[in-house]
Amino acid sequence: MIGRSNYPLRKSLDEDMGNIVINELVRHGVKLQLNERIIEIDYQGGKQIVITDGGRYVVDAVVLATGIKPNVELAKQLDLRIGETGAVWVDNRMRTSIENVYAAGDVAETKNLITGEPYWHPPFGTTANKMGGFVAGSNIAGKPMAFPGVVGTSMTRFMNLYIASTGLTTQEAIRHGFKARSAAITARTKARYYPGGGYVTIKLIIDESSMRILGAQVLGDDGSYVLGKIDTLAALMAKGGNR
Repeated sequence: MIGRSNYPLRKSLDEDMGNIVINELVRHGVKLQLNERIIEIDYQGGKQIVITDGGRYVVDAVVLATGIKPNVELAKQLDLRIGETGAVWVDNRMRTSIENVYAAGDVAETKNLITGEPYWHPPFGTTANKMGGFVAGSNIAGKPMAFPGVVGTSMTRFMNLYIASTGLTTQEAIRHGFKARSAAITARTKARYYPGGGYVTIKLIIDESSMRILGAQVLGDDGSYVLGKIDTLAALMAKGGNR
């Protein structure tokens, strides 16, 4: 696995949490080449070779994961307004800049409830479902409904490690002018005297001035536990929760 960052999932995790993911990858035999940029993918002597600014690697196959962006070609053909995120601009009722034309889901930008700024949330079915099936559909049918925005919650898994995040990372919070402070703890998911259970690491990022929660990251081996924690924190953050 070759990455140009010094740890995986950089847009979702702080470095200390990313290092936990690194340890899990290595523990399961994944060979990591971090802080390297791919220059060329070549085919020589019947072998496929990935060339980076740090070395040459013979591989059996290549999967390129270079990021995603909204497909706004149709929107441009319709002369719809494109927002500053590169996605289609919409108001909180999913209305575009042209009357009676709506956009929702992966193609539309929304508002980040932490920063208050325009935001494009990478494609997730739950967000698209709410924006399209509920809000846009209701407004088209004549029943007013508003989409408030998102806090940017996601969850994934590698082997037995569940990885979830919501809100801003520490560096994102600093870039947006917050006086960011963070703390992380590792604890059991069940009391020590109760059978079963595993371990979870939870990190919170707050604004020291307002004590508002800006972001959270949860890693653990119990998927339902991790999901429950990140959902609770995301709901609290969406409501502007303080300590």
